[in-house]
Amino acid sequence: MRDDAPAPVISAPSRFLTLLQLCDTALPIGAFSLSNGLETYTQQGLVYDAATLQTWLETVLRHVVHGSHLLPVALAYRAASTADWGQLKRLDQRLTAMKHARELRETSIRTGQSLLKLARQVWPGPALEHLGALQQQGKVAPHHALVLGVLGCELGWDERVIVEAAGYQWLSGTVSAALRLLPLGQRAGQQVLSSLLASLPALAADIQQQGWDDLFSAAPEFDIRAMQHETLYSRLFQS
Repeated sequence: MRDDAPAPVISAPSRFLTLLQLCDTALPIGAFSLSNGLETYTQQGLVYDAATLQTWLETVLRHVVHGSHLLPVALAYRAASTADWGQLKRLDQRLTAMKHARELRETSIRTGQSLLKLARQVWPGPALEHLGALQQQGKVAPHHALVLGVLGCELGWDERVIVEAAGYQWLSGTVSAALRLLPLGQRAGQQVLSSLLASLPALAADIQQQGWDDLFSAAPEFDIRAMQHETLYSRLFQS
């Protein structure tokens, strides 16, 4: 390069690349240490191969994650888009009440706080700063879903994009945990993940038509086994 040549212009990452960064399992928010309730099922012999793993993931996605994580992401996004901070505070309180197992509740808060701290440094913006102020005042925990929704709004993604990203984060993180818990090959894990990712667009479309009254978590057995996790003889994961 000639000495008088103009310096190359380095632009900010595209929204797509930022989305890839957010969905990377290496994102330092502690999610790698979570099994999302799966560890109890594997130790009790209820999930033991690719077929039972896929069935378990489909069930938990439909009856737990849909109404208590993905829909809250969308509701937080909508509240942030209208600067309705009162609604965000109520949503955060509802999430605390809905997460019956202590470990799942605490990890939701811990990863939410870590994501908020990271986001304020990497993708700073007024909505994230306001959410940080609410946390410092003790008015929100905040839960992971709350931070994801606000971040998605702050970065200008469509609601469906951040909901699908949240679904991908949960599925990929849980499949990653499964590879450490089960005699499951990498290819089998990717096959399970790919088949489940196909359901996320329709799920995100359904969520666009849902609101506050559709929040739910209807899986008592899942809650009980999540509570049993802390009493397991040995554990690889925090939840």
